[in-house]
Amino acid sequence: MISEENRFKEEIEQTYIRFIILGVSSIVIYLLKPSLFNNTILFGLIALRDIFILGFASNIIYFTIVKLSPTLLEVTRIYIISFMDVFLITTSLVVLGSFSVYFPAILLWHIAGFSSRYGTRFLKYITFNVFIAWALVVYFSDFWRAHIDIAAGWMVAYLIIPIYFYKMLHKLNKKYHSLYENLYETQESGKYDFLTNLINRSHFEKELDTFIAKSVYENRGFALMFIDLDGFKQVNDELGHDKGDDILVEVANRLKITTSNADVVARLGGDEFTVIVPTANKEQLIKKAKNLTMILAKPYSNNINYLSASIGISIFPNDAHLKTLLKKNADIAMYYAKKSGKNRFVFYEDIKDIIEQ
Repeated sequence: MISEENRFKEEIEQTYIRFIILGVSSIVIYLLKPSLFNNTILFGLIALRDIFILGFASNIIYFTIVKLSPTLLEVTRIYIISFMDVFLITTSLVVLGSFSVYFPAILLWHIAGFSSRYGTRFLKYITFNVFIAWALVVYFSDFWRAHIDIAAGWMVAYLIIPIYFYKMLHKLNKKYHSLYENLYETQESGKYDFLTNLINRSHFEKELDTFIAKSVYENRGFALMFIDLDGFKQVNDELGHDKGDDILVEVANRLKITTSNADVVARLGGDEFTVIVPTANKEQLIKKAKNLTMILAKPYSNNINYLSASIGISIFPNDAHLKTLLKKNADIAMYYAKKSGKNRFVFYEDIKDIIEQ
């Protein structure tokens, strides 16, 4: 996506280009038809040189706005750009008057092009500019003055087409926003576990990749906790899977309450959960793990008081530099916690010497 700084830089460059086009156009027309350049041509009120001066003044105002007050840019930029396009069309007509038969198509392209690019908000500016341009075309062109009925027909077209574009773009805009919202909702819903509303395994993998990349860049560690419920099979066997689902929802709610906003809590599947903790400080991790084991061991609904949790903790990068090894080590530590009596947490670094023997 283009940054605001680059956007303003591009706008300034385009302004310079417009200054060059204005200067070159005025010099060429002055050299070709100096009398036309200096004499009053617009209904006896304004000379062609004054139109060029107006073009320069518009660009100076625009340049000042871009430099000093970028917040006003969006309001003025389309109008001035549209004005410059129509200005170049009408001044070209002055020099190439005999070819003015082609100008209706050019003005239609102007309406269609700007409407499609910038939407309905600026359609009134574009339509206004086209009306001015067409009035000048008809006034200066012998061909169109001789065919005033056709010219009037084009004038009606310049009214009808913007209305058509307005309705069409309005419908397209609504359709676009509807599709965008549906896509966003689909993408968001795809991140979460349907039962617990924690992030799912797929999105957990992406979050873990992000944590690893950020940790490498910032040269700091983080911890990965694997959590498995103790005694959950008994709930499903004795009370049924519906009650088991209720318990999983309770577990997820307790994890949300116990963890911080900086932590990433996910359900991997079944009764397996994980927490990514953005610190490698062992004292803080011990405190968090104690709170987790304590709150997950409290009685659940229907007086279920035999559930607890075993937690395995691995630390990046101390225990592993690769994602697969980091997860494997947390899993090993979690199973070691289960074998050691359950309802406890184990750090991989505390058991790796035993495992390696």
